[in-house]
Amino acid sequence: MENQIGELQRQNDSLTEILNEYQAKYVYERVFVKHYKTNSEPNKIGNLYQGEFVFVPDVRNDKVEFKAESINDNTKHELKSVILKTESGNYGAYPFEFTIKSDTSRVYFKPIIRDSLSSRNQNVGYDGTTITDIIIAN
Repeated sequence: MENQIGELQRQNDSLTEILNEYQAKYVYERVFVKHYKTNSEPNKIGNLYQGEFVFVPDVRNDKVEFKAESINDNTKHELKSVILKTESGNYGAYPFEFTIKSDTSRVYFKPIIRDSLSSRNQNVGYDGTTITDIIIAN
């Protein structure tokens, strides 16, 4: 029985050492960010634009704030901010949509880091950082 306890203690110490090593490092050394269109409608005024903002690593507790704005004849059309969520199995893809209202639309994505592991490591630097893209109507 003493031998078994000693062996289990060594295994526990080994696993604790491995976990401590992971905690001491950046868990995600690179983050992948991509925005792409998911529907086939042309980018024309009045059409619906559907897309996905991909923020990898895929962490369930993290969310992305999304907003779109268009400027047409010095008139600014702005959508209210919405919080995008990724579903299980979507691997960090946050779907969104808006109606194109002018020749040029700007979309904004702001990661909201809430995962405890992400917060303790490199990804916390993305919390609240605004990432933008421009969509040009054909």
